Amino acid sequence: MKKIKAIIVLLVLSMAISCDKKNDEDTTISGDVVIVSKKSGDNTVYALAYYAYSFSSMKSVTVKGIANSTPVNLISTGTSGSDYFAKEPTDNDFSTTKPLQDTFTFNAVFNSGSTSVAQDDLTSVILDPVTILSCQYNLANARAEFSWSALANADSYSIAILDDSGKIVFVSNAFANTNTQVNLTASTSGWSANNPATGKTYTVRIFAYKYEDSTNFTSDNIQSTSYSQSTVVWGQ
Repeated sequence: MKKIKAIIVLLVLSMAISCDKKNDEDTTISGDVVIVSKKSGDNTVYALAYYAYSFSSMKSVTVKGIANSTPVNLISTGTSGSDYFAKEPTDNDFSTTKPLQDTFTFNAVFNSGSTSVAQDDLTSVILDPVTILSCQYNLANARAEFSWSALANADSYSIAILDDSGKIVFVSNAFANTNTQVNLTASTSGWSANNPATGKTYTVRIFAYKYEDSTNFTSDNIQSTSYSQSTVVWGQ
């Protein structure tokens, strides 16, 4: 049900979601729990992100696991009314402890008073953050050039770019796992208005994704994601 173009945790990293509403009276939910990993100094740290989606407006959503038995309250994102709820990790949620395999139960209450329950199985498969090999602006070719080391178990990659206020100003489409080099120009599709700006410093986040089913690339079954970041000065 949920179509994820890119997870940008903190972000997820803002998430870009697209979906086709088929039945506004469908009071069932779909829930996803995603492992997020990133670098913090020399350490890799981990946290969980939670997502719930329905074709009908929801009043509240909670989720808890068997091992992770403390209930987590999801928050409406305001996307398409209140049919999409999420709880994404803050810096304080990350730790060096890897999340364990678990089964999570989502409980939703709809505005109509109806309720729905969904489950999501989380495996222990985790992606390491990529190693960024290059993050620079090429003056001769008027483009930003990025490259990174391939991850053996990644299914796809994407790039998000943030300005100095932390606002996401560019989100790419997903790249195949064989693609570890990307060039961006000012005319590349995906930039927000008034970006990129010459002389401005941007934070570049390179994401890797692992799907629950690596043969199913509909982007609605993400198991884990990771990201590394660097900076680039546009036009210099």
